[in-house]
Amino acid sequence: MRKITITLGLLVATSILAWVYLATKFEQIAKNEILPKLTNSEYISVNPESVVIEKFKFKMTLKDVTIFPKSNVLKTFSDQAVACYNPFSDKIVMRLGDKIVQSSGKIESYTKAKDQKIEFNRTLLSNKFEDIHIVISSGEAEAYFASDNSLISRL
Repeated sequence: MRKITITLGLLVATSILAWVYLATKFEQIAKNEILPKLTNSEYISVNPESVVIEKFKFKMTLKDVTIFPKSNVLKTFSDQAVACYNPFSDKIVMRLGDKIVQSSGKIESYTKAKDQKIEFNRTLLSNKFEDIHIVISSGEAEAYFASDNSLISRL
């Protein structure tokens, strides 16, 4: 009975140490790899002070995200984006807010989508395009004109 207790104790201690190590590694990845790319990117704009990193949940929340901020053709705004990191598969899953606004300068529309997520390899952040794996999925989505909230399309 004593051997089982010691074995279980060692297993729990090893699991806790591994969790703390992986969480600390995620925090370093978020601060040293992901945040610098987001704050110095021409494709995405994020206020670095609004970023919340929850290291033990392997989660980073970005507020007021703009995709293609310099574009006059298509800017996309989201109230938030949540990125979760899986240290075992080295993948990042990003979920955008429930209401995503697209603007082309003259026409503004917004999309309401449930369970919208983008999954990709972390190596994509390092511009290593040898092994790209991106999955974009969404539940039911509806597009509306922002001017009068009229329905454009339902997917």
